Amino acid sequence: ASMVDAVAAALRIDARPATRLVDRIVDVLGENDVVLLVDNCEHVLEAGAELIVELLTRCANVRVVATSRERLRVAGEQVRVVPTLPFDHDDAPAVQLFLDRARAVTPAFEPDAHERTVIAEIVRRLDGLPLAIELAAARLHSLALDEVADGLDERFELLAPGYRTSDRHGSLMAVVSWSYGLLDAQLRDRFADLSVFVTSFDSAGAAAVCGVDQATISAALTQLVERSLVMRAPGRRYVLLETLRAFGVERLVDAGRLEDVSARHAHHHVEWLASADERMTTPGRAVLAEIDAAVPELRVALAWLLDHDDIERAGRLVRGLLNYGVLRLRPDVLAWSGLVIERDPQDRSPLAPKVWVAAAYAAWMGGDIAGCAASSNRALRLAEQADAPVPPEVLTIRGDSALFEGRLEEAADWYRRAMAAAEHDPAHRQMASATELLALAYAGDRSVGTLATTRLAELGDAATPCAAYVWYCAGEAELNVDPARARDRFARALQLAELTNASFVTGVAGASKASIDARFDDPLAAADEYRQLIVHWRRAGMWSTQWTMLRSIVGLLLRLERHRDAAILEGAVRATASGHRIFGADEVELGEIGAQLRQALGDADYEAARREGAMLDGDTAVEHALRSL
Repeated sequence: ASMVDAVAAALRIDARPATRLVDRIVDVLGENDVVLLVDNCEHVLEAGAELIVELLTRCANVRVVATSRERLRVAGEQVRVVPTLPFDHDDAPAVQLFLDRARAVTPAFEPDAHERTVIAEIVRRLDGLPLAIELAAARLHSLALDEVADGLDERFELLAPGYRTSDRHGSLMAVVSWSYGLLDAQLRDRFADLSVFVTSFDSAGAAAVCGVDQATISAALTQLVERSLVMRAPGRRYVLLETLRAFGVERLVDAGRLEDVSARHAHHHVEWLASADERMTTPGRAVLAEIDAAVPELRVALAWLLDHDDIERAGRLVRGLLNYGVLRLRPDVLAWSGLVIERDPQDRSPLAPKVWVAAAYAAWMGGDIAGCAASSNRALRLAEQADAPVPPEVLTIRGDSALFEGRLEEAADWYRRAMAAAEHDPAHRQMASATELLALAYAGDRSVGTLATTRLAELGDAATPCAAYVWYCAGEAELNVDPARARDRFARALQLAELTNASFVTGVAGASKASIDARFDDPLAAADEYRQLIVHWRRAGMWSTQWTMLRSIVGLLLRLERHRDAAILEGAVRATASGHRIFGADEVELGEIGAQLRQALGDADYEAARREGAMLDGDTAVEHALRSL
């Protein structure tokens, strides 16, 4: 039967000879106030649209509510998207639906705290889709809750038993297949291609992965969004629900196209990351946040490249994460270098020196100073063996390694060499020139204040992650000369760090600002700042800077007259091999603090507290500091 026949039957309107049935419907409805509900229009779009237009134009008081997986495109149409069920809290509608349907098959079902956590994960992975939740809950008739959760990796098999009375709702596969089957061949390919994305994506990324131009992908995305197979995400981005991604990947496997599409996905993200890294010194773009969002895609891309022995592109990807990994406090991401090194034990890739640089930073951030030095030495040796200039990344990590170990003049020289080599790499040039200020300041160079002012003048009003770091280093240049000016620079660094998501600068500038409070101003305010920063560094797994900051906390505890707590922490700081070597003014200051603690506690108690502290590892030292503060 046609749609006209279906509407006429629902309204109990009989056909008349020589009169079109649609005219009979119009005559009967006339001027009556009527709301006509037309369900499941997606498979009769043309006929549905024609009938609805005729009714709306000829019957003044008729209103139509049409459900469809695609809009009708008729004049006056107002689209109301039916969202998935919220699943973001314990009593969310998706969780309640699961509980209701679970109790329908298991009346005594009363989940404990662990089971509620499992339920929350199930409904999240099912994207809040009501039918999928109902089918999952129904499986509790024969499966344990954990078995249902584990089975979601093969969700279309797990959720196959559905409703006998509806072909379209007979299984989760049937529901998705119904919408997929309404697409033409090209749209099916585009939808399947997009399933390789594991998070949200923009249209440029979609075009690259689908292997089409921008106009083609824009049209395809518009149609897929209208059919609710692709969802819009914030920031002009798009996303597939997890269930739809799983379905799309199955289609790629069935068609034998998964390898080709995954290759385009990996290659695109290597190129995209390189362009994102170049924007580190470009104001107006939250580049660190962009890379944050892309990390899951980059992880998938790296895995594909390594599985296919594309070591050079894998090295390019790891190199592209250097600035991000440091500024955003992501030692876990920098540690991806280890995966590349495992696949390239002979360092045959031309990118090998830069991969070892990433490995050096990962070691440093984890508190392995010796490992950092070894990796940076390997990077330099490989770079010097190549028939090309030594990359600025390698020169900078050599400077950093010297800085961590207190070889300050050597560090400054490496940074100058890195600046000269980074002629076409403004981000690296800024980072190297800023870190030179640290080496000079810690060495007591009296010219560093003037040089820091020059660096800031070169920077101007730029609001970038690199600019945040420059302001921090310029503050360090004045810390022991003009604390008030240093505080102002740290405040600017913190402002830029918050604006650009530069978590590393948030930590180091925050710690330096707290050190000013600890020495000259409100020690209780400093204690509060340090508590927050300890958590900040611990969350990031950044042990080198954590230990450096714990040295400063020893002095604050002395000022707060927490003498034994301070002596214990001093013992921990002096015993660890995870922090930067104590040298120069820091060594002198810590020695003076120790002398004051010895005088306050007496020789025996001071030495006992020091021995107790020397037995603490990083985690227990941090817990001691938090309790003491």
